Amino acid sequence: MQGYSALDKIKKLTMRNLFYSLAAYHIAISISMGCVYLDIIDYSYSPFLYLLLLIYVTCSMFTYVYLKPAKLTLPHAQKIFIFQVVNWLLIFAIWSFFMADMRVVTLICSMMVLTFLFSYASFNFSLVINACVVIIYLVVGYVGAEYSNHAWHFYTELIHSMALFFSAFFMGIMVHRRTVLLKRQAHYDYLTRLLNRRAMTVQVDREFQRCERLLINTSIAMIDLDNFKMINDKYGHSCGDAVLKHVAAHFQESLRGTDLIARWGGEEFLALLVGISPDHAKTVLDRALSSLADKPMIFEGKEVHISFSAGISSLNNHSSAELAIQEADTLLYSAKDQGKQCVRCTQKPNMNHPLFIAT
Repeated sequence: MQGYSALDKIKKLTMRNLFYSLAAYHIAISISMGCVYLDIIDYSYSPFLYLLLLIYVTCSMFTYVYLKPAKLTLPHAQKIFIFQVVNWLLIFAIWSFFMADMRVVTLICSMMVLTFLFSYASFNFSLVINACVVIIYLVVGYVGAEYSNHAWHFYTELIHSMALFFSAFFMGIMVHRRTVLLKRQAHYDYLTRLLNRRAMTVQVDREFQRCERLLINTSIAMIDLDNFKMINDKYGHSCGDAVLKHVAAHFQESLRGTDLIARWGGEEFLALLVGISPDHAKTVLDRALSSLADKPMIFEGKEVHISFSAGISSLNNHSSAELAIQEADTLLYSAKDQGKQCVRCTQKPNMNHPLFIAT
């Protein structure tokens, strides 16, 4: 797995979000400075410089509070994201107030953040933020008109905000659909439609952290098809592709709904069997092996007999997910040496057993 983990991904996404938000802030403040220079707004440079200082302070606080922990978990990452969004809405409200004579520009700039959210957050959440932007825009305009004598034309402002809302809405549909498609292409194997190695690595690391925290059993199974090269040589590569699709569908039917299966590479598969011990996982895979071997695949009128060998390790008995996968791989080779078409299971004791936890 080359040291890649879910924790690394969370940190990378966190720093990416921080970088993009700072870039958006600086673009907005630069626009304001340009408006001051061209003398098309009533305020001087000072409010925008103070706003920039507030941005630096809040981003520094966010970095210190949330990135200081040695282990940045998924709940931490979610808090970071919520904090960033709330902070952005607050700064948007202040900026919109100071840009009283050019407030429509604030709506246009808000599209930068909305586009980012539609790409990387859920569609419903992004739509809620879009609605918040519209509400803040109208409320700030009303407050500015009532208490600071800013120009305010309700119906004009309403049309502007509705134009933003529906523009962002339809743009969001297209961006979100495209993003989902790209993610699917990046996370799934094109032939079998199973998770690919990269996506499965993230899932395994995430499950490893959950096992450490909750002390639950989870097993890893490395699976390799028997005599796959011979099938390719005898029936052709199109048959080999059909075998991979057939086996992928068989695993999806045979494993439980909570389990994950991925194409690890070539004719190798990796299964993550959540919440069960290696012995129980062996029972599941033995049943899948038996049903696969008993029902040959029909290819161009010919019967193709398929079987696999597998090695199973416990995710709980290792200091890293990578070591658990390495043990499963070793057990797989042992199963191959024993004549193939069999499942080898780790003999290490279950470290989550109450007897071991008590001691």
